[in-house]
Amino acid sequence: MSIFRAPEVPTRYGALDDEAFEDMADDGAEVVREVVRGSNLLTGREHLVYRWVTRANPPASEVGWGLACAPPFWQLALPMLPEGTPVEKKYGLRRVRMRIRAEIDDQRMVEIHLATSNDSDPNAASAPTMVLRGVGAPEVYEVENIPVRRAAGEVIALYMRARVDLGNDPLLDTATFGGASSGVIDSANNLFSMRDVGAGWNATGNMAHLGGHYLVTRDQAGAQRMGAAEIRAVGPDAGAGLTDELIFSPPATDYRHLIGANYEIRKLPHVRFFSVAIYAQDRGST
Repeated sequence: MSIFRAPEVPTRYGALDDEAFEDMADDGAEVVREVVRGSNLLTGREHLVYRWVTRANPPASEVGWGLACAPPFWQLALPMLPEGTPVEKKYGLRRVRMRIRAEIDDQRMVEIHLATSNDSDPNAASAPTMVLRGVGAPEVYEVENIPVRRAAGEVIALYMRARVDLGNDPLLDTATFGGASSGVIDSANNLFSMRDVGAGWNATGNMAHLGGHYLVTRDQAGAQRMGAAEIRAVGPDAGAGLTDELIFSPPATDYRHLIGANYEIRKLPHVRFFSVAIYAQDRGST
């Protein structure tokens, strides 16, 4: 008795013609074998697992339609469930390819992680899944051979984060957002905020958090004190529509990382996703 440990797959589908199937006659072993081989070919073919599409020509000022600032930490890139989105996949297909069409600020980089049952944590050593380098115009990015589980079905989530460059990312445009792009932190009301009494960031209109910026702190020797933190809001109006307080996340771990530290405010990359498609790859490509 033979036991087939690997499925037999023909080079093409439909190798049998009508003459192979006689009316009222039992199919021979050769015919049954060829039918099974054809079925194996179909079950091993690539197919669409997930697709997300939005407008390709949205208003330039519209924050919706996929436009966002990539934060300096992992965050869901698309409107997906935090615990993952269930998708259908054929049994036995163990790798997927992802094709993304997006627009990112020129020469800025955004890291993408496709979380699956095999690799659900974007903070794991295996992240990111791919790195998108912006060209300032819509571009297509593709990556293959992302491992997924063998079973039918999968649970996915798409994360993104900015690949920050503390020395070269653009500084805050003070002509637009007010205040100062660098200085010394005078005080901190809590681990989520900092104040520079000499600064005057806009408390209305073009505010620092609406433009997508992150905060970096350094000691007097220039060593980084606190990891890049996204500016989430500005403090209350202290007069003339200005404020000397910024609110950020994630928080500092110690007040000593804030009070007296030198700070810089730098711009996060803008990214607009137009489409995301994920395909289960052919069994032969895995």
